[in-house]
Amino acid sequence: MRKLDFLRHIVNQALTVHGVSAKVTEEVRKVMTLAEARYNFSIYGGNPSKIADFLLSDDWRVVKQALTSSGYSKVVEAILRKVIETYDDARVREIAMRELESLRQESK
Repeated sequence: MRKLDFLRHIVNQALTVHGVSAKVTEEVRKVMTLAEARYNFSIYGGNPSKIADFLLSDDWRVVKQALTSSGYSKVVEAILRKVIETYDDARVREIAMRELESLRQESK
């Protein structure tokens, strides 16, 4: 399976496809850009398995909160589903699945 870059091909695409407002998009991209440097999860010279560390971090909580509190829970779900579909790393997939289940529980 072709590897997609988490920030550029998954997160940014989800923000665009789901029509996230400019304000929330800016907030999410700001956190994500800093997180990419911190966790080094880019496919461009980094290690995509580090997405697992990001999904366990406070940075992910900020992104998730920014989206869900603005009514964009479907965007968080789309990001997590795409991660599960795209990456072969068992830890990344497991944590993404756990986050997806947590999101479902929170929305009940």
